[in-house]
Amino acid sequence: MRCLFCPLRILRGAGLWPPVYPGRRRGPAKPAAEVEYTTCHQRSAGGQPRLSTAMAPAQGRTLFSTLSAYAGDPILSLQLAYRDDERADKVNLSIGLYYDEQGRIPRLNSVQEAAKVVNASTAPCVYLPMSGSPAYCRAAQGLVFGADSEALQAGRVATIQTLGGSGALKVGADVLRRFFPGSAARISGPTWDNHRAILEGAGFEVDV
Repeated sequence: MRCLFCPLRILRGAGLWPPVYPGRRRGPAKPAAEVEYTTCHQRSAGGQPRLSTAMAPAQGRTLFSTLSAYAGDPILSLQLAYRDDERADKVNLSIGLYYDEQGRIPRLNSVQEAAKVVNASTAPCVYLPMSGSPAYCRAAQGLVFGADSEALQAGRVATIQTLGGSGALKVGADVLRRFFPGSAARISGPTWDNHRAILEGAGFEVDV
């Protein structure tokens, strides 16, 4: 049985797990149609985690054969169209970025200095708490609310660190859906294509 979301799943698929020790042989591999895959993130009606198994696809098909090709994000696709356009007077109306007079995206001095500080650090790279870096969260609170904010001083602000803006949207959508299940979500038109997918994936009815 192999977990789809476990690192051992990758090692096993590459033939790297279990390891072979001197004097010990691996048993014969199961045919693809006999291998069971496990998804461990599903929950029962009572909300308790449970395991579910599904047989691997039949011969000649892959696990992802039923997936359709992604048409592409309309905003990012416009960026690619701008890149490939050979006209000299073209104007980029896609992603909002800072360009210099030569049409290049410069790396800001502040970013370069921050990179030097990070690269010069010899501190170990360890797992962060589930809520992210405490120092980062405190700095974000002060930046958004102000260091002398009454809400901060009263302890009424909770902050977690996520993987980018899409990660924040995913966490926020899950929290709102869990504690306000009757609410709906509205997005702008156009918007980033993954925003609708994240909100719908959380269970919201999304409108424009």
